[in-house]
Amino acid sequence: MYPPPLPTPPNETDPLAAWQAGAADRRSGRPIPLSATRIRVLLDGGLAVVRTERVFRNAESQSIEATLTFPVPVHATLFGLAARIDGRLLRGVAQRREAARTQYEAAVDRGRSAVLHEEVLRGVHMLSLAHVPPGAEVTVASDWAVPLAAGEAGVARLRIPVTVGDIYGCSPLAASDDLLTDPGVLHTAEIELACATGTARLEGGPALDAGRARLRLDRPIDIAVAGWAPAPLRGRAADGRQVTLRIAPAPAGDVALNAVVLVDRSGSMGSYGGPRTKHATVVAGLRAAATGLRPEDRVALWEFDDTANAVAPRRGGAGFLGAVEALGPPRGGTDIGAAIAAVLRLGQRDILLVTDGQSHALDVQALARSGRRFGVVLIGAESLEARVGHLAALTGGELLVAGDDAEEAVRLAFAALRRPPPELAPVAVRPAELRAVLAGMRMTARLEPPADGLAQADPWDAGSLLPRAVAAVAAALALPRLPETVAAALAEAEGLCCHLTSLVLVDEAGAVQPGLPAQRKVPLMAPAAAPAMHAPAPASMLGSMLRQRFGGHAARRMAMPGPPAAGRIDIPTFLRQVAPEPGPMEGMPPSAPLPQDVPPIAAEAPSAPGPRAATPASPRALRRAPTGPLAFSRGRVDWTRDPEALRQGRLDGVPQAVVAALDKVAALPEVATLAAALGEAPLVVALALLAGSEASGNRHAEHFARQLLAGADATLLAAARQSADL
Repeated sequence: MYPPPLPTPPNETDPLAAWQAGAADRRSGRPIPLSATRIRVLLDGGLAVVRTERVFRNAESQSIEATLTFPVPVHATLFGLAARIDGRLLRGVAQRREAARTQYEAAVDRGRSAVLHEEVLRGVHMLSLAHVPPGAEVTVASDWAVPLAAGEAGVARLRIPVTVGDIYGCSPLAASDDLLTDPGVLHTAEIELACATGTARLEGGPALDAGRARLRLDRPIDIAVAGWAPAPLRGRAADGRQVTLRIAPAPAGDVALNAVVLVDRSGSMGSYGGPRTKHATVVAGLRAAATGLRPEDRVALWEFDDTANAVAPRRGGAGFLGAVEALGPPRGGTDIGAAIAAVLRLGQRDILLVTDGQSHALDVQALARSGRRFGVVLIGAESLEARVGHLAALTGGELLVAGDDAEEAVRLAFAALRRPPPELAPVAVRPAELRAVLAGMRMTARLEPPADGLAQADPWDAGSLLPRAVAAVAAALALPRLPETVAAALAEAEGLCCHLTSLVLVDEAGAVQPGLPAQRKVPLMAPAAAPAMHAPAPASMLGSMLRQRFGGHAARRMAMPGPPAAGRIDIPTFLRQVAPEPGPMEGMPPSAPLPQDVPPIAAEAPSAPGPRAATPASPRALRRAPTGPLAFSRGRVDWTRDPEALRQGRLDGVPQAVVAALDKVAALPEVATLAAALGEAPLVVALALLAGSEASGNRHAEHFARQLLAGADATLLAAARQSADL
């Protein structure tokens, strides 16, 4: 039924891949280690199984650690990690998040090649590949599965996100772990589709040739599947029981609507997602949905940007359709959290968000405790499922992704609200049968006694992908209802990457690499639909862009030059006026406290809490700023460029002011004592102390500090930190 497994991508004979292998990061001039991508999609019985093979090539003269943060569908279940290193095939295992990260970091410290796949937010994953030797090539394969989304006229759909647009608000992730895009980067992928029943085609992309095509990764990969039919899919659970999964369009509901439709009118909704803006696409979809409302339906319409307000029909208009015609044009930021808080007071049972999801400004866990059901219609090629999609998943709502035409997605979203809320009651053990509705599809997973005929899965065998995916998806349906310890054990047994577990592998047979690997963050390709940043932008978008670049506190305390009289401002020019690029603002270290009249903003921890999540400063820390020699050196050392050179005390590229501060700290008696105990130069220990002070928000700084200070005497280390005022 399925083609044979993919061979190692032949970069040497592929001119485009060879060109990419030599591509350089335009900001640093360093080679980009991601040289090729292949995406394999298996479609059967309403389930999509996706394998992504990424080839990393080290074109540098030192060992590197490559990291890539990327979006995935919020309902996807990631169940497989494998790597081909120097001809050896290795398979990842699932461990509790902290244990997997610890094993990975220990391998890095020992000079071993290792791979770690983590869910850093629901819908956002990070892949880390440590110690790729100079001149070496490593292929990493990740497997995930997701039900197709229901469509009209018997067509089911799959969207594979590959990039994101600019996101409003302060990310809960450290910069080293966060999503990163670069308009100067080109990524392409070869995609291969295998469809068991029906026919599949790419929407908005090239025609398939023998089931294959090459795509630019600057917009989501949209796949339409026509003529498919529900069919029982079978796999084997880790405990040996047979798993049967059935996916079919969910039956229509007949519940009267009692909802608020909350429409995003922020500036990002003014970008074009096809022949018209995203906002215009939304208005057209809401017009079409209004014709299907019934007299007993209670549907209110609100819109939001930096603020939220109810939308009333203009003079001469009436009802929901009249309110749709009164929606305002795009403007401002995306304060979605405040908007939801405003509509929660109205008392409606359901809230339907219509947005591009490009905002971190919402507390998902707090909103999930409100007792309301949240549905989401996601608009635009550069949209982000992570936050709003997670909210829908937690509350029993559905996430519908719209293409250039939102009418189908909005109609399906209204139909989803007519179905009764699903059963979300917790259970003590995994049930023998579970039902759920995702994206308009009803999923039924059933556990049955063990059956013969299902062999142990080979992670590189394409034919075994489907049975493994079936078992993984069935297990993932049970996780939200189980106690955490039971859910974590199930996720480990089934090999899942989720908020509880990560996938990790270590190459113990390869050569040991000396020193610290240089960190190389692989940027995503900027979305094709994103507006050019050099074009003038509305002045009302300024606060949003400042928050994206500098964080909420910095945007508040900056002395901002006023906009020109015309009300429009060239953003890059403005940003050069208020702060240099790159690096922190001169005279203000990233860790400097806020003035006492500015209250701290507590950043929400990620749904899949990692060790680098942002946390609010304590009142004591806000009252007192560091005053030692290194007080203004934080954020001014590039820990990624050549950490081994720093390890050896070579400070080329470090600002002279920072070098002078390090010399002062190295001369402190307490630092000299610690250095003697460690057998290191005092200057290197001073650098490690600086790295340790940045470790909570910078994974690369933490690597450096751990390498130098892991074996330090706790008393000597505390004394050195105190003397350096760190």
